Amino acid sequence: MLTPPASAAVPDGRYTVQVGSFQQADNAEGLVRRLRGLGFNAYALDWTDAEQRSWHVVRVGGYADTAAARQAAASLKGKVEAQPIVVSTR
Repeated sequence: MLTPPASAAVPDGRYTVQVGSFQQADNAEGLVRRLRGLGFNAYALDWTDAEQRSWHVVRVGGYADTAAARQAAASLKGKVEAQPIVVSTR
């Protein structure tokens, strides 16, 4: 299960755009800062996989529907080196 760090404000909305997943927290934090600087509502979530490895996932949004999330993902393309994907938060 994904759990936001205490300092993160996870927005409302059923859909978000996942922009990156890192094992190093500094990499995730740097991407969050970069995205916020571009005007996106970015945040990081921490989770542990089945092999007990820690991951730091960077997401943008909370969007009420997939159309809005897809539009945000499209606007992120070219601004980040990753392939943004739409994910459901519930």
